[in-house]
Amino acid sequence: VLFDGEQRVLPEDLVDTSARSQFKSDDGVLHEQERDVVKRWKHGKIVIALLGLENQTKPDENMPLRVISYEGASYKSQLLDGEKNFYPVITLVLHFGKQHWEKARSLYEKLEVPEELRPYVNDFSINVFEISYLSEEQLTMFRSDFGVVAEYFVRSRTDPGYKPERKVIQHVDAFLKLMKAVTGDHRYEEVRKSVRKGVSITMCEVLDYREKRGIERDRRVLNRLNDLLLEDGRIEDLKRSTRDSDFQQKLLDEYGLKV
Repeated sequence: VLFDGEQRVLPEDLVDTSARSQFKSDDGVLHEQERDVVKRWKHGKIVIALLGLENQTKPDENMPLRVISYEGASYKSQLLDGEKNFYPVITLVLHFGKQHWEKARSLYEKLEVPEELRPYVNDFSINVFEISYLSEEQLTMFRSDFGVVAEYFVRSRTDPGYKPERKVIQHVDAFLKLMKAVTGDHRYEEVRKSVRKGVSITMCEVLDYREKRGIERDRRVLNRLNDLLLEDGRIEDLKRSTRDSDFQQKLLDEYGLKV
């Protein structure tokens, strides 16, 4: 997304750096903040930029304030580290929700700035990419596993009968961790634990695994519900739950069970 599909940021040029920074509030208390992903983009010994990714599953109206805080901390760090050649800090906000990002995209949208003060108040805009609304052309630009992630979110919104291409996922562990984080679906974690290291897998197989794990988990929960009803002597409730899904859900809630 940074260079419209041109592969200028190479994996081997990205270096891990701390995602945590600290700031002191007005009352003098020291606070810590943490970014989702942050990498130094280097060419040899030269740092070209600091790249930060913020993964959002729903719009955050305070995102401009958060991002300016992250980037300010990164520039402050360069000062404290005695950098002689300062480098830019770039933050990309990746929004995975099915709703459009209709919250603030700039600092001015969060502030009430009198007209006479506007010449002295710097605005600040954030870079928001709505993954579920990427175009077909944009989907073809991805060369990494993220292309599979992006396609999943676009197709999940536009195509109920979506069947993914059988593209082999290169970094299975990281891929499944990301899918769990941005979907909130814990079945991806169960899939991750069940896939043997080094085994090739496609998104089609991941979704099959996910559904299978979900069915197995649901069966275990329902069996647990039946056991509890039997223990409590609620035979009639047990019989009714097999015929009435709404009543079954009521019983699940009563016993604190989730499917």
